[in-house]
Amino acid sequence: MDRLSVSARYGLTYNNYLFILVFNIFYVSKQYRSERGVNTFIVLFVCTGNICRSPMAEGILKDLIIDEFDRRRIVLPIEVASAGTHAYGGHPASRHAVDVAKAHDINLTFHRSRHLASNLVNASDLILTMESAHRELINSQWPHASHVHELKRYMRETGLDFDADVLDPIGADRDVYAAVFDELKEEITRVAPHIFSLVEMKARGGDSAP
Repeated sequence: MDRLSVSARYGLTYNNYLFILVFNIFYVSKQYRSERGVNTFIVLFVCTGNICRSPMAEGILKDLIIDEFDRRRIVLPIEVASAGTHAYGGHPASRHAVDVAKAHDINLTFHRSRHLASNLVNASDLILTMESAHRELINSQWPHASHVHELKRYMRETGLDFDADVLDPIGADRDVYAAVFDELKEEITRVAPHIFSLVEMKARGGDSAP
């Protein structure tokens, strides 16, 4: 991986990061390119309406990507998105989700919901769902998708007996949203190092099966 002489400090946003990534790919390094194009790793978070849990999860992982860049000065070819199994397209994130994320310096103001569709499932390298019902629906509609996991079960021993669903805070007060955000932050921080290792493996042309 190439190191850039660009500081991640002074308010770097995820959109700035994507610009740096594109610049690095096309003007600095050929390492991310292959005959099939750029080896970008795509992570997709899925919930029901794409206005509460998955937008917060998307924002959290994007924030951790910036932290990783700040720590290692390495640009990882990764994109993060979210969608909902029953989402209506074009809706903003819920007010409490925006407010709680803002308290952690994560901006969800420009988020707009989108329905989970084949193009998203097929393009993603790793899909992390908020509930088992989301995973089951994806596996039913897209049986070829072998890269779908429940967030709280991902990278944990199989057979563990615990409630792996992330509570849907829709309609609840801000405190519930804050608790859900904290849970998401803990879980995504737990799996982020593994995700980053998968990103690097794919960038080098290796097996990045999640």
